[in-house]
Amino acid sequence: MNSKSIQQLYPESDDPSETGPRTDTIALDMDFTLTSDQQDLRRMVRDLSDDRASSAQLRAAIESTDGYDAELWRLLTGDLGLVGVAVPEGLGGAGGSFVDAAVVLEESGRALWPVPLLANLVGVAALCSGDPTAAGLAESVASGERSVALAVCADLKASGETISGTATHVVDGHRADLIVVAGPDALWLVDGGRHFVTATGRRSLDLTRWLATIELEEAL
Repeated sequence: MNSKSIQQLYPESDDPSETGPRTDTIALDMDFTLTSDQQDLRRMVRDLSDDRASSAQLRAAIESTDGYDAELWRLLTGDLGLVGVAVPEGLGGAGGSFVDAAVVLEESGRALWPVPLLANLVGVAALCSGDPTAAGLAESVASGERSVALAVCADLKASGETISGTATHVVDGHRADLIVVAGPDALWLVDGGRHFVTATGRRSLDLTRWLATIELEEAL
């Protein structure tokens, strides 16, 4: 943001005795109460946590080789469709809002679900906002057929139709079939299973969250 933009957003006062930006208070009348449907969604997710995310179940998932609960993930994607909660109905989702997705994330985070839910909810939102080809893939993610992650790559280099670079701290990136790569000025969609993509996962301080390093070498 340049200085002109800052002056437009925070105009200086005409009173010479006042210095610095204006600090006018704006009263906003906003209702943050969840709707009845969102409260039902929260109860459903909380009940699921009580049934499928006990301390013993979490410990078993953490201590497993893959470090996550594959059965719980299949239930969330295939039976309940929670990954598609905010995906438009025309793309195979439930047509909910960002608040609906936030309810699911809040409750899943409260129970420490050992599944790549955050990565897929963020990644599928990026797919839905992309071109028709990317948006068309959102349906396969919403149904659990594919998984997706979002990788931020600060050193991304584009050459024609290929990209190269390294993204670190990608949440559950090593589990993703599709990777949405965010560069300085564009989003790119990469097939995570291709030979020009190397994804290395590792455990983090949060034992229910794995982080990955994604290396792209002239990825198409």
